[in-house]
Amino acid sequence: MPQTNEPAASLPGSQIGSALKELRDSCDLNLAQVVADLRERGIRSDTGTLSRIEQGKRRVTRELAEALLDHYGAGPDKTAQVLGLISVDATRRRRPALWRTHSALITSMHFEPFLGLERRADQITSYQTDLIPGLLQTHGYARRLIALLRPDLAPDEVEGLATLRISRQKTFAQGDQRFRALICERALTRSVGDPAAMREQLEHLLDAAGEQRHEIRILPFEPLIHPGVAGPFVVFHFDDTTPDLVCVETMTHSVYFEGKTDVRTYTEVHSGLWDRALPPDHPRIGLQHMIKELRT
Repeated sequence: MPQTNEPAASLPGSQIGSALKELRDSCDLNLAQVVADLRERGIRSDTGTLSRIEQGKRRVTRELAEALLDHYGAGPDKTAQVLGLISVDATRRRRPALWRTHSALITSMHFEPFLGLERRADQITSYQTDLIPGLLQTHGYARRLIALLRPDLAPDEVEGLATLRISRQKTFAQGDQRFRALICERALTRSVGDPAAMREQLEHLLDAAGEQRHEIRILPFEPLIHPGVAGPFVVFHFDDTTPDLVCVETMTHSVYFEGKTDVRTYTEVHSGLWDRALPPDHPRIGLQHMIKELRT
């Protein structure tokens, strides 16, 4: 499945379904044949159930998944991948309290899959053209930014999303994930709030640049067109058998790309832009200079 807007069950469920369908297709079996074979093993199912599982619209039990994987002759890597995703799908139901508090808004924005991926990924690769990445924003910057981008939201909803963003940062700080952020230079000069708020944001970014788990690079303005002008994106990388995945945020929700070709394209674009970024020591020097100017 190359693209997912909002899986009916969950993003892991969509990935599980895609993997099972790929295995079935490789065996040249139709759903009716699979149902018949399962019945011979003493497992009851039907074509409608299997079809919904493959579409990510219904959760699959571990017992059924193991039977299907065995029937399809799945190798150890694919088996580990699918069973691992089933564990993730079960874990996501125990959502943090703050997610439950703002569940209606998070669901309407198709944002819960993003939150889950952010918590699970071993490395997060971000490219931002006009804004500071969410994991590096201050509360004031986040609150003002959300209000500007979503004028349809009530003040308490804006505050809720800003609080959630800071909560995500605290969760990240408690883990051992790696964060690679490529930020276009104009994001540092685009005013979000008054000079005091921007100074606070840049000081926060300067502190983050000194943390070992953060790699922050600045992409200078260029008059020539490059692949990055297509817009910002995030790539979630996993050290286990879970496939890497790309997220592209729109104004109202997120779109996910799961296909290997899509992930490779975005990863290669990020690598190419990273090589064009300013030297590693420049973010700290440049931020110190900008902060000094805001103080005058």
